[in-house]
Amino acid sequence: MKFNYNYHRDLNTLHVGCQKPRSYFIPYQDADTAAEGIRGRSSRFINLCGDWKFRYYPTINDVDDFTNGSFLSDGMESITVPRSWQSVLNHGPCCFIRRFYTLYHTILV
Repeated sequence: MKFNYNYHRDLNTLHVGCQKPRSYFIPYQDADTAAEGIRGRSSRFINLCGDWKFRYYPTINDVDDFTNGSFLSDGMESITVPRSWQSVLNHGPCCFIRRFYTLYHTILV
């Protein structure tokens, strides 16, 4: 699959394909359910936690065309979400580390 984009190199582009900022809101089907305040009880709430299919690609150029209708998830690994795929499936180092770094900056007056 070929990706044609360079927005990651443009410092003026902060978001791509995102909705406008808005308040956090879970709709409820009726006032009684809303009064409970338990978002998981709303028929309009979708919990994304669970088992997901996962396949690691060494580079972006190796990614299969998942937009194709004939894409199959056969042979993919399974991972329980939420969880770090790096630590569970041992595909490369974790992206987040617990270290403190000194950030140098200049204040313009």
